[in-house]
Amino acid sequence: MDRAVHRRCRRELARILRRLYTTNRNTYLQQLKVRVRDTETSYVKRLKRSTTSMVSVFRNGSQGLGAPGRMSKGMGGHLWQYFNSPFNVVFMTTNIFAFAGIVAFSTLIDIRHLHVEATKNQAVQPALAGSGHGSGMLMVNPGTIRRHMYPMVTTMVDPQTERVPLPELPELTPEDQEALEHAEEQDQTLEFLRRKISEKSKELAAAKAETETATEVATAVETPLQTYTEADIDIPTKPTRVLTRNSTDTKASLFHMLYSYEIFWSLLQDSGKDAKASSFNSPEWGKEISEIRQNIPDFKGFVQNLNMFYNAWNEEFQESGAVGSAKSTPQSTENFAIPTWLPFPKRLQKSCKRLYANKLETLEDFQKFYEDTGSPQLKELLRMWYYDNYRQFESKDSRSSELFYNELLNDTVKNPPVFKKYASVVLNPENVRSKMMFSKVRVDKEGKVPVVHLDTMVNLLQDYLKLKDDEDRSDAYLRLVHMIKNNAYISPVDKGVYVQLYGDDKTKSPSGWMSRLQGSSDKKAQSQLYEALGQDERLVSLLKELH
Repeated sequence: MDRAVHRRCRRELARILRRLYTTNRNTYLQQLKVRVRDTETSYVKRLKRSTTSMVSVFRNGSQGLGAPGRMSKGMGGHLWQYFNSPFNVVFMTTNIFAFAGIVAFSTLIDIRHLHVEATKNQAVQPALAGSGHGSGMLMVNPGTIRRHMYPMVTTMVDPQTERVPLPELPELTPEDQEALEHAEEQDQTLEFLRRKISEKSKELAAAKAETETATEVATAVETPLQTYTEADIDIPTKPTRVLTRNSTDTKASLFHMLYSYEIFWSLLQDSGKDAKASSFNSPEWGKEISEIRQNIPDFKGFVQNLNMFYNAWNEEFQESGAVGSAKSTPQSTENFAIPTWLPFPKRLQKSCKRLYANKLETLEDFQKFYEDTGSPQLKELLRMWYYDNYRQFESKDSRSSELFYNELLNDTVKNPPVFKKYASVVLNPENVRSKMMFSKVRVDKEGKVPVVHLDTMVNLLQDYLKLKDDEDRSDAYLRLVHMIKNNAYISPVDKGVYVQLYGDDKTKSPSGWMSRLQGSSDKKAQSQLYEALGQDERLVSLLKELH
């Protein structure tokens, strides 16, 4: 076939294709309807003839044709007859689209399988790092790859390791690697620190506001003392010798009382206008007293009365919440220590030294502290303080406790209000201090009763005789004599005379009580008792003086 024939064949094919696509739509549909009505047999016969002719032409070439033009015409006609058939066009179009759909579906399925395999292998890659599979290669099963569909993927698989190499990543420095490993932990730590900083900032803001408010209130309140801040106070303390909370409260309470009284006493020592700080032994103490005098112009009106001072101090102290007061807390008690006493006056220095050296845990400890005190004023304060704080001590010996009571009673004669308080311990059966200061005996099934020695009753009677101007003296005489007459008995242990501190209720003092204690009849017990009372010279002398 020469070039001219070849060109004519191409032009003929182009004309046929143009005719196929440019035929009027209605004409083509009419022809399609007519051809569809052809019988299947005639269509098959024509198809066979056309196929046989085309095969003969392609097999024999120009030999079966008389001339090139004839071959071209016969081939074009057969092609036109073949492709012009409506059934063939529909059939071929359907096959092409079906084949394209199958290929596309198969391709999508294979791509999905490959993606799933790659995802699984990436998930287990860290676990395989220590077993020889951590060299940066992705594990792939070649059986899951369609070699005829993905030739270039299969060529990437290493036949020995059956792995596909992953793209190389830039090497990380040790610092970057550590940061990546602890990234989540660092995020949590950072969030925790931010939260703590926020909470602490709020606390500091609240504390600052509270401090400013307290400072404003303290400044607004009129006070004779200079206002100090925490930074201004630097007092070194002695190592504490406190063993119990009770001992700590006792020391704290006594220290506050002695310190307050020393200020009160210093103000009254020199009330002249020329009083200066240099008149005191300690310059620091004198400066403090001078400032108080300036802030309280009418300090001269202070009455030098210890009872007034103690009552005022005790009321303020119990409400202050200081260590040893009624409102103190265990936390404040633990932190208490007597401050250094070098800046204090000499008398207060001696008191602080004795407080520091004494444990003050028992009544015997307080008795020693009381007897070692040389100042009459301080002793008077200690007697008033002990009456209110008797529960702080327990006595190991009830007899020694009663002897100390007699000592306090004799020392308070010159102070009638305090003397009457101590006398009420014996005269008033409802005073609970009698159970702490005196010994007790069991007289019936109801329990033990506190008792005192006859000497205590005689001392009390003798001290009342010294209060010549007291209006209640006569009632006290009658009460004491009545108690000695009705409640006295002779102890079977030491044969001494004792008086029970029962009330006047006869049901609590049966008639046969003394006789049972003495192991004799009631009349005999009474006779022995009166004989013992008559032998006490002090009692007989005082009774004569009453007449």
